[in-house]
Amino acid sequence: MAELNFQVYIQRLLKSVNPSVGLSGGALDSVNEIINSLTRKIARAVNVLLGVSGKVTVTVKEVDAALSILLGERGSSQVTIHGNKAIKAYNASADSGTKSVSERANLILSVSRVRKLLRNTSVVQRQGLSAGLYLAGALEYIVKDILAKAGDATGKNKVRITNRILLIAIRNDKLLNKLLAPNSTILAGGVVLE
Repeated sequence: MAELNFQVYIQRLLKSVNPSVGLSGGALDSVNEIINSLTRKIARAVNVLLGVSGKVTVTVKEVDAALSILLGERGSSQVTIHGNKAIKAYNASADSGTKSVSERANLILSVSRVRKLLRNTSVVQRQGLSAGLYLAGALEYIVKDILAKAGDATGKNKVRITNRILLIAIRNDKLLNKLLAPNSTILAGGVVLE
């Protein structure tokens, strides 16, 4: 399955978190891969949950349960808040033909691309719009967290996040390390000793 490109949205997320820091091309590719691999990981957990329950439609309930499985109850609380915020913002916005779903939900990350990636990865082809909104809000929160921690790890004199800094930021955070470490490698990131 081909990866979807989220690089424009990653740049916008970085500017919303830390406008004075840039992202190297390799780090941009790595964050894009993180979004794609996280969505695949969540979709696999959703598939298992749907297989157990016998349901045929992916809803917020399955996405939330998958995130709870992957992050644990404590880790998923903030992610849940941001997913629910996206749904509430979308429902509160007036039906406007000129605004995208992402704009109506006050998200930078593209909801339609997240839904497409979830649909391409999932066994089940049916999904509610709110499931995509929730997942996009959750992914946006996780990516903002990664970029904020990497921006803080750049130090005073650095103006660009590299793969090495990205790796250090992920490995130094318990939740991100738990979520990304077991099966992920950041090329040219080096080794972080524990």
